[in-house]
Amino acid sequence: MRAQANEIAAIKKLNYDWLNAYPKKDTATLSKILANDFILINPAGLYQNKKDNLLNMADRNIETISVNLDSVNVRMTSPNVAVLNAWANFTFKTNRKQMTGKNCYQEV
Repeated sequence: MRAQANEIAAIKKLNYDWLNAYPKKDTATLSKILANDFILINPAGLYQNKKDNLLNMADRNIETISVNLDSVNVRMTSPNVAVLNAWANFTFKTNRKQMTGKNCYQEV
């Protein structure tokens, strides 16, 4: 159980680092965290791969001001597979207009 607790803590830290890379526009950290086959479905329902996500992060017209986690749950389904479910609040600016939102997501 101790090894599983350590793995869950490491997964939660990766998730935290992923979210906190956005306000910093830290593409180097994000590039290390995201898998090459990463897929994100944005609020408009459009698919973004790793390259798209990194380009969006670097876009000067989009600024993530803050991201705060409301809840994070990690469940180990096997020794090599975990499922993370989380809720996050975020504040960002796009084209100089500030917006806030709430997002739920799942990572495998």
